[in-house]
Amino acid sequence: VAYRDGLPHRSIHGLLRNSAGEFLLQQRSFSKQTWPGKWDLSLGETVRGNEEFEAALKRGLEEELGIEKPLYPTSIYAYHYHEYRYPPFKVYGVICLYMMKYDGAITLSDGEVAQTAWKKPAEITQLIVSHPELCTPWLVNDWQYFLQWQSKP
Repeated sequence: VAYRDGLPHRSIHGLLRNSAGEFLLQQRSFSKQTWPGKWDLSLGETVRGNEEFEAALKRGLEEELGIEKPLYPTSIYAYHYHEYRYPPFKVYGVICLYMMKYDGAITLSDGEVAQTAWKKPAEITQLIVSHPELCTPWLVNDWQYFLQWQSKP
């Protein structure tokens, strides 16, 4: 409803990093209404009703990637307002971006994700620079936020 009606909503975005320094990207299902088949962050989830942001993060890890063990997120940014358009949809959100370390198995079960791939930071940057049309706009946006955050002393 939020996408269709252009209503602001709250959501979380997450980046998973393994011990080799690679980040998990997911390719959105080709049946998604918005940005089908595009490469995306490790996970994204709309925050429901009175749900807390970190509860939505935990739910997204379980639903999208089959990760049930507790992870300890680091906040990259909190409560940023972003607007994205995918006609006829308008996506307006207050978003929190988290990063977590994870080396376990990924289980795709809800049909929202076509595939996943672990990528080195340079590979993600190259994908975004060379083929932004293959990426969700929030992957492009949030990767820049992450690189800026990472370079801070």
